[in-house]
Amino acid sequence: MLIVESWPDYVRRTSKGLTQEQIAERTGISQTTISSWLRSAPSRPKADMVIAFCRAFQLPPLEALAAAGYLTAAEAASTARTPLGAYSTAELFDEMRRRTSD
Repeated sequence: MLIVESWPDYVRRTSKGLTQEQIAERTGISQTTISSWLRSAPSRPKADMVIAFCRAFQLPPLEALAAAGYLTAAEAASTARTPLGAYSTAELFDEMRRRTSD
């Protein structure tokens, strides 16, 4: 299940409450750049930084590239698989309910 969201929302969700400084340290991307991303600055993040972010957090890049505007949601969804750990317990239970209620 592909989660469609903006780049700032993707960064917030996947960094799970880390500070900008912690994200910068983990990714090797400057804190200034992280701050710009989270402020929803109008420019798109560089693709290599999107990939670096994913590698630092051990995330598949397709969803991130869609959030950053490099792929459409349909393109990313055609091969994307979000790791189960990315979903909340409530989201997993909702999906189980949906599948078993048919």
